[in-house]
Amino acid sequence: MAKHRVFVLLDPDFEDDQEEIEEFFNRFGDAADFVRVPGDHFAGDATNADIRAAMDGATITLVLNGRCTHSKRDVDWGVRASLEPDETGLPNGLLVCLIDRSAQKFDLGPALKANVDSGYARFYRLPLSVEELSGWLDDAAAARKERTDQVDRSGERLTGDAECSPTWSPFLDQPRR
Repeated sequence: MAKHRVFVLLDPDFEDDQEEIEEFFNRFGDAADFVRVPGDHFAGDATNADIRAAMDGATITLVLNGRCTHSKRDVDWGVRASLEPDETGLPNGLLVCLIDRSAQKFDLGPALKANVDSGYARFYRLPLSVEELSGWLDDAAAARKERTDQVDRSGERLTGDAECSPTWSPFLDQPRR
């Protein structure tokens, strides 16, 4: 399996997700060459070209989806910029992984949901191994060429962070296990 350059989008502000985010990189850091951009990186006037430059050559975008990730403007903007063709004329491959083991379901931001629904992006639980995540990244890389007709660029960008109101789960308000 090839080691891909992967742009990571996440919610850096939701304190309850930070442990899972660090655990993800500790467990799966060898699966790819990850490009992590600090939170609130994209200024209000950031263009897709600015965001693409921050991707630093990544050809896959991975969203680490926690409780409030779906409501974050920067995540939505990063997904949208990822779907624009790069210098090779191809969009980034796109996938999302749940990072909170105690939740049954999470919402997705508008651009991400549209592309999961269209079949371009894949939505996964937390991987069980580096090999499993590597396989998912290989699929996302293949999607760049094989599923580009399913890319959905419709809809408006989030203009600010939306209200964080995740889909109810009996586990959301329970202490971590």
